[in-house]
Amino acid sequence: MKGRDMSKRNDSDGPGGSYPKDRPSMTERYKRAKGSIAGEVADWGTASPAALSHLIQAATAEGGAVLLGYSRDRGAYRIILMDDGDKITEWIPCTTDLDEALYNLAGNVMPPDYQIRF
Repeated sequence: MKGRDMSKRNDSDGPGGSYPKDRPSMTERYKRAKGSIAGEVADWGTASPAALSHLIQAATAEGGAVLLGYSRDRGAYRIILMDDGDKITEWIPCTTDLDEALYNLAGNVMPPDYQIRF
C-alpha cells in the first residue's frame, strides 16, 4: 500500500486477535510451506474422509470452526482454526502426508475428554 510503513507491522496483530507467542509467525510458516516441488499442487481430494472428519469433529467439539483452502501457488494446504475470536492458520506443504498432518492437527485442538465418532 502506498504511504504505509509496513516495517512496524506485527504478524501477531490481525482481525482474529493476537497470535500465540510460542508459535512461528504466519509469514514464517507460509514461507516454509510455500515451496512446492515442480508440478505438485495441493488437492483436498487426496485427503481421506476419515482424516477430514477427525479434524472437523475435534475443532467443532466446543463451538470452533475450520476453514480449508490453499496457498496462492497451490503449493500448500491452508487450514484456519477459529474459536472464541482466536484464529490460527496452519500451512501444510503439498509434499507432506496430508492424512497424518490432519490427524496430528486434530490431536492438538481436540478437547481432552472428547471421543471422536465415526
